Amino acid sequence: MIETTFGAKAHAFTRYATKKNTVFDRGKLASHVTALPEEYEFHLIDETFYHKCLSKTWSQDLVGNFDDFQHFQDIGLGVVVTKEKQVLAGASSYSAYQGGIEIEIDTHPDFRRQGLAKAVAAKLILECLNRNLYPSWDAHTKASLALAQQLGYELSHEYIAYEIDW
Repeated sequence: MIETTFGAKAHAFTRYATKKNTVFDRGKLASHVTALPEEYEFHLIDETFYHKCLSKTWSQDLVGNFDDFQHFQDIGLGVVVTKEKQVLAGASSYSAYQGGIEIEIDTHPDFRRQGLAKAVAAKLILECLNRNLYPSWDAHTKASLALAQQLGYELSHEYIAYEIDW
């Protein structure tokens, strides 16, 4: 139906759902957090970091699905990694639901493949667990799935999703 309705504007791709009953190894997650070199810092996304995330194209999805900071503060949760006050990576709630969040991970293109995503994701998962929230992970790519698996998630199934060109 999507392909019939949108024709060439619809682009199918594979996503990777993880099992929703993951029991996390808090010690392993904590080791990912502490592995971050000391020149980097973690911060919960407050109003200042909310606006910093919105100001850059690469980090907008960390907070962009919320109406404003108050909406994010009320139901969202996020963590960023900074160096010299510059946001380099983040993990946050792409969306929120009763009892959990759907995780979004983004890293500045110049700082990818340095372990920042793993560290900030581990920090967010621990924050979720401390607040009795389930940190749901639905991977957009195989790289995202590999990261999720390093953090304790298991693949449930693959499925087809669509992006629509407007």
